Amino acid sequence: MHNWDLAYMAENRIPTVNLSNNETMSVIDIPVPTFLPSKEDFQQLKNRMAVMVERVISKYLVKYKEDKEAAFTPIQHEEWEKSTRKSKIINIGVIDENPSSTHGVIKILDKLHAYVPSSEEKVLPLISWEMPCRVSATTTPTILDQTLIMKEID
Repeated sequence: MHNWDLAYMAENRIPTVNLSNNETMSVIDIPVPTFLPSKEDFQQLKNRMAVMVERVISKYLVKYKEDKEAAFTPIQHEEWEKSTRKSKIINIGVIDENPSSTHGVIKILDKLHAYVPSSEEKVLPLISWEMPCRVSATTTPTILDQTLIMKEID
């Protein structure tokens, strides 16, 4: 019996290599103001609430029904435009390994890691549930389990 895994990758429409990947720190070492809302947070919340109130008023008050279209402009994330582009999916091929075994998953990850971009300073981690590589639905839960096991061994 053969157990194969279909491998494919997708372009990361919203690049994340510029984001910080610093070491974790103890929650005790994080200053309390980090958790408190800033002035910008309050301003953003106020703007969102103003939009929500406009929507409620235009929906239920007859006098403002004609302004309904203006009140329903979407609140867009800063990366909204990038995320609306269609993903480019590239079929890497079939990997002749068993995705249901620890050994097979490690072999699959080794083969997929050849497609992960790297720089001279560092190799980017292979993340199975987001870019740059994805694996089949049957493999993903096993990879997550094996990743936890491998971290415990280290």
